[in-house]
Amino acid sequence: MNKFELKNLTDEELIKHYSDGNEEAFAIILSRYSKLIMKTAASFEVTTLNQIEDYYQEGVIEFFSAVKSFNPDKSKSFKNYSMMLVKRAMQRIYNASTNQKRKPTKALLSIDDIYDYTSDNNSVEDDVISSQMYKTVFDSLSLFEMNVAKLYILGYKPQAIAEKLDTSAKAVYNALQRIKNKIKDD
Repeated sequence: MNKFELKNLTDEELIKHYSDGNEEAFAIILSRYSKLIMKTAASFEVTTLNQIEDYYQEGVIEFFSAVKSFNPDKSKSFKNYSMMLVKRAMQRIYNASTNQKRKPTKALLSIDDIYDYTSDNNSVEDDVISSQMYKTVFDSLSLFEMNVAKLYILGYKPQAIAEKLDTSAKAVYNALQRIKNKIKDD
């Protein structure tokens, strides 16, 4: 079946084609729901575009799961079923992030910890430049990003950072990516 013919199928028919091995069917159904997933992600109280993108990515992953698990005998509408799963996944992320903000992080480090670690054999001039660089970069980071950056600079691997900060490895990898983007911008 060609792409034009697939576009005219219902969601349930596209899911059937996808389960039969037609990858194009998933691309079409995802394109139908992509804006709705993004709108759902943006409806949460997030403050940055990166956070919305994180929610969107989680929503797409859950949408993929909905496509694979949808049973028309149990659910009347794929749209209701899939968006219910997407909203629940995003709500879990939101709840985890707001709970994370309310409780103190296990591994809070001061800027002095990093400064002490990096200033072993530097000249006074190098120390001043390093200090200014750290201050500029760290001022632009969220609390979570700052803690991830500090631990990463101290040599911790992302999985170890996740364990130390009591979060997922994916959240750490996303934070590292945001940090790298902020460093590039500065």
